[in-house]
Formats: sequence, C-alpha cells, structure tokens
Amino acid sequence: VERYGFRFKRSKHGLAYAGQRMEVTGLVVGEGSAGLGHAKRSNIRELVRRCEIEARGAPASEQFAVLKRRTASLVGQYARLHPGQGQALKLRLGALESVTSTVSR
Repeated sequence: VERYGFRFKRSKHGLAYAGQRMEVTGLVVGEGSAGLGHAKRSNIRELVRRCEIEARGAPASEQFAVLKRRTASLVGQYARLHPGQGQALKLRLGALESVTSTVSR
C-alpha cells in the first residue's frame, strides 16, 4: 500500500477481542454467519407494527404507501438474514394488502 503512496485510515480500523461482537458494513458477523443487530431488527418490527396501525387509520394515503414500501424493503433484508422471523413479518405485511385493497375499491 505504501509503495503506491496510499495510507490506511486508522479511524476506520478496530480490534475485536475474543467474546466481543464484530460488525462489518452494518451486519453482525459471527462463526460462519451474518445477521442484523438487535436494534435494527427491533426497528424493523416496529415499522411493521406502525404499518398495521396506519392501515387501520388511513390506508389510502400516500404517506402510508411510502411507509409500506420502505418497510417491505427492510423486511426483505430481514428475511434474507433471519428467514424464520422474516417470513412472519412478510405474512403480517401481506395481510395489509387485503385491508388496503378493500378500502381503495
């Protein structure tokens, strides 16, 4: 690296000791697997809950449609990394399709 005139940016380096959590590009990595951190998983579950509440109030609003699209994207990421829990969230979002389709008719 130095041969070509580059330098390492020390502020981007970190050490993880045995027993410490390792995080790379926003994913928690461990022995042969990667996943979302607890806080991120909790936020995604909260977004699904908020979608359910909004669907009861104003399911035809543009704000709800934006929230639902954003949530569906995050749930897809959740499902790729945590298949069992992610599928349950996908089912909850899928149930909102019937609510929003009956209101829009």
